Amino acid sequence: MMRMRVFLLVLASLLSLCAPVTGWAAAASQDPRSTITGSSPIDATSGTAVRTPAGSGSTTGKPDAPPPEPPLEFQSFVSQASGLGLPVYGHDFFARASSSMGAPLEDAPLSADYVIGPGDEVLIRAWGQVDIDYRAKVDRAGNINVPKVGVLHVAGTEYRQLNAYLRTAISRVFRNFELNVSLGELRSIQVFVVGHARYPGTYLVSSMSTVLSALFATGGPSNKGSLRRIYLRRNNQVVAEFDLYDFLLRGDKSRDMRLLPGDVIQIPPVGGLAAVVGSINTQAIFELKKGESLADLLGAAGGLTTTAAGQKVTLERIVERSLRKVEEFTLDTDGLARQVRDGDIVRVYAISPRIENVVTLRGNVATPANVPWRKGMRISDLIPERAALLSPDYWNARNAAVREAVGRESAFKPRVTGELNWNYAVIERMHPTTQAVTLIPFNLAKAVLQRDPSANLVLEPGDVVTVFGREDLRQPVDSNDRFVRLEGEVHAPGLYRLLPGETARQLVKRLGGVTPNAYLFGAELTRASALGTQQKRLDELLARLDVQMSFETVVASRNNTGEAGGKDEADIRKNLLESLRKLPATGRGRVLLHLEPSIGSIEAFPDFPLEDGDRLYFPPVTKTINVVGAVLKEMPLSYQPGLGLSGYLDKLGGMTKEADTSAIYVQRADGSVWSRHQSFWPLSSVSIMPGDTIVVPYETDRTLWRKFLRDWAQIFYQFGISVAAIHAVTK
Repeated sequence: MMRMRVFLLVLASLLSLCAPVTGWAAAASQDPRSTITGSSPIDATSGTAVRTPAGSGSTTGKPDAPPPEPPLEFQSFVSQASGLGLPVYGHDFFARASSSMGAPLEDAPLSADYVIGPGDEVLIRAWGQVDIDYRAKVDRAGNINVPKVGVLHVAGTEYRQLNAYLRTAISRVFRNFELNVSLGELRSIQVFVVGHARYPGTYLVSSMSTVLSALFATGGPSNKGSLRRIYLRRNNQVVAEFDLYDFLLRGDKSRDMRLLPGDVIQIPPVGGLAAVVGSINTQAIFELKKGESLADLLGAAGGLTTTAAGQKVTLERIVERSLRKVEEFTLDTDGLARQVRDGDIVRVYAISPRIENVVTLRGNVATPANVPWRKGMRISDLIPERAALLSPDYWNARNAAVREAVGRESAFKPRVTGELNWNYAVIERMHPTTQAVTLIPFNLAKAVLQRDPSANLVLEPGDVVTVFGREDLRQPVDSNDRFVRLEGEVHAPGLYRLLPGETARQLVKRLGGVTPNAYLFGAELTRASALGTQQKRLDELLARLDVQMSFETVVASRNNTGEAGGKDEADIRKNLLESLRKLPATGRGRVLLHLEPSIGSIEAFPDFPLEDGDRLYFPPVTKTINVVGAVLKEMPLSYQPGLGLSGYLDKLGGMTKEADTSAIYVQRADGSVWSRHQSFWPLSSVSIMPGDTIVVPYETDRTLWRKFLRDWAQIFYQFGISVAAIHAVTK
């Protein structure tokens, strides 16, 4: 029976040893260097906290990425009042901290006041009369057993006293020796984090941990926990009160005490809250302490920004938990001394962007600027010379023109101060009382160039003077700067500015007229605006012809009767269109002048208006006629007065058998075209002028691909394509 009882007792002991250990007792019974149940191995000397959640029987580490907490009710209140989602100051510091941030460094030197306790490892090295190299761990009784010396009680001894204490103990047995004492692995201690903590519970932390490092390791206060009243309780007594604002704002850790086993970190509920918004360095919600003033709150927020209006602030206050009021007061000594209450919202405004005592110059000027105003200041004082009106765009265009002209002929286009709108500028003036804006126009040329008192107005503070360019406001045609090229057989070829209302004949006469060698009937007027229009029309016509030819090709392929040439004709059409697309409107926008062939004096020249960018060219008198196409020999012929079209064809041996006499046309020297379709008179009656070109197309039934030239003859002369280009396509 006795043996049976002993067996049962032994079996019960074994079962109790195998049962799981829970709570803080489990943590206390573990070796600090062992593996904590339910978590990865944690070295207690590293300072990483091991948490036992309240109401749980397992021990786990603090999560690295905790879920976000819901906002406080006051945060939502401030968001509705200001439209800003403000954080509670200080909580983001713990939100970004991991558990290792609060761990003391293993290799950090110990402070002299560190108190030795059970679990600490003492390293003893002695040499001389005695040789000692010993690692001793302080047992629960606070003792270490040193060989040849005996049991020594070291618990409660400060680290700075440990060497002297052991030397005295060893010298009782040995003499003439040297001693070195240090600490190895440090013990872990058990602390409690209670109240409104992010993760309340029991923690194993390093014996070197302080209140601040423990807070980092355990997650810190929750959103509803106080950052300004954190209590350290020891033996049921408050031994320290820690204000995290002292650390966050000023880096003050003077009240950060080292923890001892069994210490309790208590985080009470958050105190009064006040928000600061506007032109402040840190917009946030701050926790208040009793008796804090507006100066304290603004100091915690980092003070006013550079652009803050430092004269006054507004304060929204909840009165008796029933209504809200707004107060406004200045930031003088009395205002800064006002106490801030729970629920206050302080709003700091920015200064007005208005600049006093200045006049603003803007628009098409060299340097837009705010210029100091002085009494009696006028437009001419603000714009003293022409150079102040040369904008950077002018100089950039001028420099670009110089770079583009290097190595090639430059297309000269003047850019001068004439591009300004000299007739109109405006002063924008606001009435100081009614704030009504008045526009006061003035003549810029009279004010700046002539200093006319009627235009050189007196300026007032706050005036805004705007200078316009000609492109900003559409001007009458005669007031715009227009430049025309005059070339060829004139007495003064060059680039000239047109006078208001000046015509082509007036321009030529003003510049000395034409030379005796000028061929007036062949005068060419090319216009930049017409060139773009002609090229666009040519592209559109070719696109339509492309669609038409594609349709005709499909129809012809379906109705093919076996006759040869169907595929060849389609290829010819395709190749012809490709060649036409490559031909620009080489006439460069030539405008027909409808000149009489017999014109012989500039007085008979048409009196038509010119446009900006026109080119008027008077060629020299020519004595040749060009003949191309289906003739026995293509070559220029000398002009013979009175000789008709058939006479010039006879001089070249007449037309070939392939010639299409019904499609003959003449490209006149003035740019017009005479076609056989326009007249049924004999060819001998068609007069020819010097510089004309006679074109004889080929017969369609001899060469299919050439028949398209007869149908599209209008394309060439309507769009200014030269005869030389036509001849190149037909080759």
